Amino acid sequence: MTKKIILVIFCITAFSIFGHCQSDNEKPALSHKVGIGGFIFGGKPFYLIASYNWILKKRNEIQIPVYYFSNGIINELSTGAAYNWALIKKERRFNFFISPELNFNYYWYHPKGYPNFTVSKYGYFVCLGLIPAMKISSHFSTAFELKIAHGYQWKKNEGEYRDGEFHSDKGAWCTRLLCGLKLYYQF
Repeated sequence: MTKKIILVIFCITAFSIFGHCQSDNEKPALSHKVGIGGFIFGGKPFYLIASYNWILKKRNEIQIPVYYFSNGIINELSTGAAYNWALIKKERRFNFFISPELNFNYYWYHPKGYPNFTVSKYGYFVCLGLIPAMKISSHFSTAFELKIAHGYQWKKNEGEYRDGEFHSDKGAWCTRLLCGLKLYYQF
C-alpha cells in the first residue's frame, strides 16, 4: 500500500514538473497586438480608436494609433506614433504605461447655411498619456488611454463671413484630450 502511494506521488510530481516545463517551452512569443475602442463624451461627441502595437523587450511598446472624432458637425481624423513605456516590466495582470506621442491631425466641417463651403484644419500635436492596462487572458487585454495633446493647427478656409466673402485666419495653438477604453488582441 505504501509503495502504491509513493508511486502515485512520484508520478504526479514528475508529470506536473514535465507538464510545467512543456507548457513554458510551447508558450508562443506574443509580440504584436491590435486594439479597438472608443469613448462617448455624452450626447453626440464620440471618439473611435484603433491601433497596432509592437511589443518590445521589458513590455514596452511602439504604437501606431488612428483616432476618429465626430460631434455631428465636426469630423476629425488623426494618426501618430507613440512609445508606451511600461512601468511594470514583469509579466503581470496589471500594468501602467506612460505614453509620449507625436500626432498629426486633420478635421473638417461645413458651416451652417453654407453646404458647399468646407472649413478644414490640419496640424501636429505632442501628446503625453497615462494608460492603465489589465490582462484578461493570454491573448486579450483592456486599457483606458488618457492622453493630453498640445500642438499647432493651420486653418484653411477658416474665418467669418463678412461683406460677401469668407476671411481666413492663419492658425492657432490648441490643446486636445484623446481618451478611450480599448480592447486588445495579442498575437
